[in-house]
Amino acid sequence: MEHQKSHSSLESTNKSEQEKKEQEIRDVMQDILANANSKKEAENQIQVELRKKGYSVLGPMLIWDETTKFRSALVTVRSHPGNGFQIEATYQAYK
Repeated sequence: MEHQKSHSSLESTNKSEQEKKEQEIRDVMQDILANANSKKEAENQIQVELRKKGYSVLGPMLIWDETTKFRSALVTVRSHPGNGFQIEATYQAYK
């Protein structure tokens, strides 16, 4: 059974803009998680880079596991003007 969604053109434009913002933020965070040398460095870089892009930043909350090389960041951002939203990015280094 096919599920129909009705969106006005404005809603779908906003959705794609929102998705673009989320992907941009996720890309920035994943790059930082992949390249930072420490948890503190990653936290600072995420805040700095997202502020440069015009977001106010709450967080990030980081998981930084040296043993498994699993890294995750959860950040709440707010654009000006706009609503806040949460983004999670993860990175796993494989040996």
